[in-house]
Amino acid sequence: MLDQDQNNSLELAFQRGIKLQDQTIMDYLEKLEGASRDNLANLSILGLPLDFNGIKNFFGLSGIIWPGDELLSWFVSCLETNLFIKVTGTENSALLWRLQDRVSAYFTTHSKVEDLKRYHRNADRFILENLSALATGINITLPDGEARREAILGPNNFLYQVSHLPQHQEFHQSILNLAINWFDHLFWLEEYKEAADILNSICFALARRGQRKMAENMLAAVASKAKGLTSVIAQLNLATLLREEQRLLLALRLYWRTIPALLRQHAYFQLAQVLSEIAAVYRQMGNLTRAAAILELSVILNRLLKNGKSTAIAHSQLASTYRYLKKYTLALRNSEHAVAHFRKTNDLLNLGRSLLTQGNIYYNKSKSDPALQL
Repeated sequence: MLDQDQNNSLELAFQRGIKLQDQTIMDYLEKLEGASRDNLANLSILGLPLDFNGIKNFFGLSGIIWPGDELLSWFVSCLETNLFIKVTGTENSALLWRLQDRVSAYFTTHSKVEDLKRYHRNADRFILENLSALATGINITLPDGEARREAILGPNNFLYQVSHLPQHQEFHQSILNLAINWFDHLFWLEEYKEAADILNSICFALARRGQRKMAENMLAAVASKAKGLTSVIAQLNLATLLREEQRLLLALRLYWRTIPALLRQHAYFQLAQVLSEIAAVYRQMGNLTRAAAILELSVILNRLLKNGKSTAIAHSQLASTYRYLKKYTLALRNSEHAVAHFRKTNDLLNLGRSLLTQGNIYYNKSKSDPALQL
């Protein structure tokens, strides 16, 4: 941890540096050699704002140990050369620094491929450690070794859970920023499955914070590179984002395109989910008859899979669809199936929705007494 005098020296070095011209910076980079060039390139590829201790930790995980105050002296010289920008954080946060974009662009262009691969691997290791520390900070115990990596970025694991906690705003935003950065490194390393696992965990959270187009572009990119079910899940998430934008024909085309792949891979749970999504699109388009037919298939498939909750949800959706089609007997039959399951499992949220639908069915049938008793 730096003391106040050391922090002041960094601020003064930064102020001296911002007076330099861009050409001076490029000249400096061209003249860098050996360890100084390698260390700066390594940090530039990471692409994250860090405080001084974060920079020190990153170098440590990269196998670079700085004796005494050598790192501080090196960092001061970098600030004096205007290589870093200062990132404004929260009021009580430490001072954060990030290499200027033109510095990162320079090393991306002028580094050897084998060096770039090493830099990206160092970034991967650093982000994994940071996410592990965040998990520890909120009392989540992670396994050791390779199992830890899977516990963080695997489907529905730590990263998925915490990226859907917007009530902890600062924590939520930092998690998403780390995850985007991690995705970039893994995608560059052609680790497409892990990159897709990250993106499938955060794509809807990105959309909610106003980065929908970015999420869609990332999903399209990873879907084109990943293989098997990983690619299909990315396509499904992309279709859902498009559906939320009311780009219904494009979403529908993408949903239908995934079905042969899901059948080939015996991914029947995902297939049942796709059928429900397709039915939702048809309902939005006003094609209730087709929506009902597909929901009937969803009920059959979910029942075969013994997926009770999904079966009940499909029944509930069918009840609502048949109600709008004025097929009240079919609507009531499906509603009763849904209500029975949600009562049995004490799923009060879905039970309330299903009872509301059932009450409306009775009302439409001009049976006010049963409706009032629900």
